Amino acid sequence: MRNLRNIAIAAVLIFAMVAMTGCTTFNNFKAAFFEETGLKSDTIKIGVLEPQTGNDSKMGNEEIRGIELAHKLKPNVLDKDVELIFEDTQSSIYVTETAVTDLIAKAPAVVLGSYGDTVTLIASQMLGEAKIPAIAITSTNPLITVNNPYYFRVSFTDASQGKVLADYVVEKLKLKKAAVIRMDRDDTTVELVSKFKSRMRHLTGTESSVPLTIDVKVDTKDYTEMLEQIVADGEYKNYQYRMMLCHIPVVYVDKNGYFESFRNDWTALLNQMELDIGLSGHKHVLWPLIPGQVEPNTTLVYSDAFSGE
Repeated sequence: MRNLRNIAIAAVLIFAMVAMTGCTTFNNFKAAFFEETGLKSDTIKIGVLEPQTGNDSKMGNEEIRGIELAHKLKPNVLDKDVELIFEDTQSSIYVTETAVTDLIAKAPAVVLGSYGDTVTLIASQMLGEAKIPAIAITSTNPLITVNNPYYFRVSFTDASQGKVLADYVVEKLKLKKAAVIRMDRDDTTVELVSKFKSRMRHLTGTESSVPLTIDVKVDTKDYTEMLEQIVADGEYKNYQYRMMLCHIPVVYVDKNGYFESFRNDWTALLNQMELDIGLSGHKHVLWPLIPGQVEPNTTLVYSDAFSGE
């Protein structure tokens, strides 16, 4: 819901920008982009380039829902009706070329989209050559707008996100070291992680500010190997207090035996780290430690004998 709201707000701002830009800038924008693409008629056409089918369809349709909500809230600008024209990239770089070609033929005043950096890069080149302005809603690759005066964005670039994350770690959390866990072969994380690491080194003045980077495969279902890497690295030993946060309690095993292997594998690993506290949810049951019944400094160890049931 929050993503949909954010997309809708962004799209409303895009529609409003068309109507409320400063006079001189707007007149230039209007003359350059609108007069030959429908402004003289009673309708302003806005192209929507999104993956409605294929692997990226879930997120593409989320963007479409936001755009449609914005259209519902702002169906008219400049006393003209706004018409949305849709083209499906099918989550494919090959289909994207055809989709953009078809969209250009319909002469939209501006194009919104697309979800997915790769297809948006293709659209950027083609729309730039056609001199049709476009606005990326969620794409973060900086190359989309570089050297293309017709393509704009409303989201932060990957590099800017990496910088802000590093600033937060050092300035807000007061930490000097952080590990990185990223999806393997995910091109969208390359620039973000690179900027995060360089910014961490700059802020802390040390090359070891990001001592561990773990790549997780997209289809990973068992993260035991990842935890083994964290334990083997031993960085946790440099911290006085150690806390674990997770949704499902590590010691939880339901009546059907689910999570039993998970509990058995992780119990020993977490005990090696000598955690001070572990916080979890999922069970929706309060199990308090009653004051006076637990001696101060009592060592709490996960037990294989414990079951959430």
